Amino acid sequence: MTYSYLSQVIPAEILKALPQEARLCVDNLRSHRASPNSGYDPIRQAAVLVAVFVKPGREDLSVLLTTRAKTLRRNPNQTALPGGKVDPEDPSPFHTAVCFFS
Repeated sequence: MTYSYLSQVIPAEILKALPQEARLCVDNLRSHRASPNSGYDPIRQAAVLVAVFVKPGREDLSVLLTTRAKTLRRNPNQTALPGGKVDPEDPSPFHTAVCFFS
């Protein structure tokens, strides 16, 4: 499965302004291909959003993390990437990750 959305989110002028190390990080994310998910129970599939950004006044990349609610049965109060379980009605894993983010 290949996603080209990352190249649409990060404008070329932003990429050019990043230090070489940060550009390499973005290139690694772009070239990553998810493992085939055959053999997994589709009810248990999940998707996360890896929101990479540059804080004002800094040059390095940051990643957005969330803290799960203390009241959850699974992994309460843990730091995590935004996202969650893919529901059957979700049009795509990308939609799942973005839906949990917003």
